[in-house]
This record gives sequence, structure tokens and C-alpha cells, in this order.
Amino acid sequence: MDPIGRVAQAEYPDSVYIVRTPGSEVLLGDLLKVRDRVSGLEYLVRVYNAHHGLTSISERLAAQASRLPELLKALKPEDFYDVYVASPLCTLVPEGPGRRRAAAVKSLPTQFSEVYLPDPEDFRFLAELEGFDLPIGTLRARTTGGEGSLPVSLKGLYLPRHVEVAAITGRGKTNAVLVVLLSMLRAEIGRYSALVFDAHDEYYWGSGAYGKRLQGLRSVELAFPRKVHYYDFLKPGTAKVSPLKLAPEDVENILELSIVQYEACYAFSHFYGDRWIFEVIDLADRWRRAEDPKERGRILLPGVQSSTLMALTRKLRFLLRSRVLYESPRAPERDLISEVLERLDEGSVVIVNTKNISDFEEAMVMNVLARNLLRERSRLSSDDLRRRPITLIVLEEALSVLSQEALKRGVNIFARIVREGRKFNIGLLSVVQRPRRLDPDVASQINTYIVLGTAQKSDRAALTEGAQQDLDVLINEMKRLDVGEALIAFPAEVPFPLPVKIYHFNEYAERALTEQKSSIMNLGEREPKLRDEK
Repeated sequence: MDPIGRVAQAEYPDSVYIVRTPGSEVLLGDLLKVRDRVSGLEYLVRVYNAHHGLTSISERLAAQASRLPELLKALKPEDFYDVYVASPLCTLVPEGPGRRRAAAVKSLPTQFSEVYLPDPEDFRFLAELEGFDLPIGTLRARTTGGEGSLPVSLKGLYLPRHVEVAAITGRGKTNAVLVVLLSMLRAEIGRYSALVFDAHDEYYWGSGAYGKRLQGLRSVELAFPRKVHYYDFLKPGTAKVSPLKLAPEDVENILELSIVQYEACYAFSHFYGDRWIFEVIDLADRWRRAEDPKERGRILLPGVQSSTLMALTRKLRFLLRSRVLYESPRAPERDLISEVLERLDEGSVVIVNTKNISDFEEAMVMNVLARNLLRERSRLSSDDLRRRPITLIVLEEALSVLSQEALKRGVNIFARIVREGRKFNIGLLSVVQRPRRLDPDVASQINTYIVLGTAQKSDRAALTEGAQQDLDVLINEMKRLDVGEALIAFPAEVPFPLPVKIYHFNEYAERALTEQKSSIMNLGEREPKLRDEK
């Protein structure tokens, strides 16, 4: 294939200047291949900027042409050229017949080296990466074999190192998360599970975003029997949380307890056991009915003041009026916590609709389920933990619990999962519109970034600070990303951030359903043959 340009000069670490060949096309964001004319070494580079060449001469000609219009007729297009600035991504180092690995760039390409569109084979090292088992889209790169033919996947083993999906409204965040969830369902049975806190009620029923109506996981339920579970607290018969399973730490952040009230909760819980919430309310009622000061003193637990008891009781009564809790101590043993934990251990995707409940109720459900999941996993032996699925918690409105402002009120369970979840096979997928508001310590713990388009420069800068791969030269490309286009910063095995076209969930779901039908038909055809052989 003919070259589309030549290297004019290069400057370490991130500038290779390429002069485009007349008649060829180079686009911003292109991945290109440079073949060194001396060593034969091949580089992959990404175009991130462009300008006209001969700028000083062009300026003088433009000034003259304003006074002498006929001068333009004498100028020919081939008298001028464009310069494209590219960032080196990796070198392709031969490793045996037909194999190459991507290595870090430690040299500059020789001047006047030829530049080509890459071949699909140049990205073979991506397909050979082990453990990248969750398809998410295709490589957004022009190659000699066309565009969109090279699949890109996430590494499921790295989900406990956390994922961030960052974009402004309307760029495809929900679609991207749905694709990840469907890939988890399609993976090996029991390998993955997910707990989705759905603040907009989109992941099960779908939404009207992303160009056409976006289907939800409801559309693929038949292909994955008993693997998609949906909870809506306004629907009669939906399981709720049993108050008997609430520990003091479960209500601490929800009720914004003072230190004294929190210590009193621990004292009541230790003394009364599972029924401590109802016993506190009963104790307050008995104290209020008692008239003798000595009798009132005997009712109180040692170290708990009457003012603390009354204030705590008011908050606990408010707690029990919540629509997500059973009101009575006779709550069923198999409550929401039991059901969700059991289904996560089975490898299911559990969606909890929090759209139609109050912020207080939403916080309670999120905190209680996440805390009990971490608590249950932390009690397992290493062997038992290895038999549990890798569990991803999806936070649709992550900034409500992981922003700098939220964490000023104290460390919550989600910040703790960011720090400790990896040890227990629990990861967070944080959906964020304003990355700069995410707590920096939280951002530094996130391993995989899926950037779908951000408008504010401060948000793009925050992403470059947090990502483990270098995104500095891509800060302007983040602004130009179209709907469904993404830049994905990966773990260490992938040598550079990849430009990706995220699958449209509707099309991906249709493919999954078709494959499921084919596998069932093939199984039906094999069974009679097996019986005949027996």
C-alpha cells in the first residue's frame, strides 16, 4: 500500500510531525503506522493535532492576495502541505513467526520515514491479551481492512479495581453500562454478578436516549433465565429490608447520628441484639410514661442520657416509616438483603430501582445492601471467596456518595469499597457527569476509564490526572467525541488508551439472543444423536 505521509521530524516524548502525501487523507484521531526507513522498526502513533506547513510564506501570500487577487490563480494545491502532529503509542517488536508484541517507545522514528494506514494484523497483540473477556465495542480506527472490524473487550478480572464511565448527558453512558452488564451475563456462568442502583429506572425498562429507544435488560431476560432480577419498591410484594438486620453502622450515615447517639446505638445493639431498634423505641415509651425520677433512672442503660434516648428514638421512628423497610419486628427472615446476596452469589444481575423513592430511602437501600455484601464477603475464607463471582456495583449517580463534598461528611461504605473491595472480589462502576467533583483519592483507585465525551476543560483535566495511562494529548479529543464514541484507558497490559466505538445495546442484545437460539437448537440436534450412540 502507498504511504499517506512521511515523518518530517520528531520530538520526544509526544510529537511526531507528519507531512501528508498529496491526495491522501489523514484525520484527527487516526491511528497510523510509521515504518522506520533505517531500522525497519514499526511504530503506532495517534494524530492529535494539525496545522498548515509553510506558515510564514502563506501569511505573506495571503497578505498579497488581498491586494492582488490574480495571484491566487497562479498558486497550485501541490505548492502547499499539511502537517499532522502524532503521539507515539508503541513499537511493534517481532516475537517469532507472525507474532509481534507492543513495547514502550524508547526511540524516535528516523526523518522521512514512511507513514501508512495500519493493517488489522498490526493490532493482533490486542486480541492475544489474556483475560479480556467482556466485549464492549470495536476499535475506532481506519485500517487497510476498513473500520469497525477489530473487537475491544474489558478484562473482567480487573473489575474489582473499579471502572469509571464519564460523559455529559446524551453521550451514551447508559448504553455503555448496559453493554458491560450484558457481556457479564454472556460470560461463563457464575463468573460475574452485578448490583445496579438505578436512579433513572433505565437499565431494566430502557430509555429514549441514544438516537432511538434504548432497550433495557428486560429484552434479554429470556436468554438468561433467572439471571436478571428487578426490584421496584412501589410494586406490591417487593421484598424489603428487615429492621432486625440493621446494625448501628448501617444507620449511622443515613440518620446522621452524632457521636453520642452512635455510641448509644452500639450499647443498645450489644444489650438487646437484633431487636435493638424496637427495644430503643419501647424503652423511650416506658421512660416517658414513668413519673418517678428513680424509676426513669432504672429504665435507662448506663451511660445513656435521656436526651440522647429521646433524640435517637425520633430518628429511629422516622427510619421505620420508610417504604423500603418492614415496619414490624415480625419481618420475614428472607428479606431484601437475603434475596439480593443470594442472587449475586448465583451470578445474577440485580437491578434496584431507586427513581421513585426519596433520597433518604435511596441512601438507606444503597448503604445497607453494599455494607452487607462487603460484610458477607469479608467473613469468607480464601477458598470460599474464590468460588464467589466477581461482583460489580453500578452507581448511576456516583457523585452523591463519592464526591469531595460527600466524603467531607465522613467515609461511607462506597469509599471503603473503593479501598478494600479488590480483596473481596467487589468492584465499583461509577457513572459520572462531572469528573472534577469526584474525590481525588477515589479517582486514583480507579483502574479503567471509559470516557464518552466531556465538555468542561476542568473535567477533562481531572480525567487525565486520575487515569493510569497518559491522556494528556487526548484532552481535546475528549471534547470532540460523538455519541457512542469513547476513549478507554486500560490496565497495564494494554499499552495505550484505545479509541472505541461502543456497541449499541439494541444490536448487541439482538446478537446475543440470536446466538442463544442457535446454541439451543444445536443442543437439541445433538441430544438424539447421543441417545442413538448409547
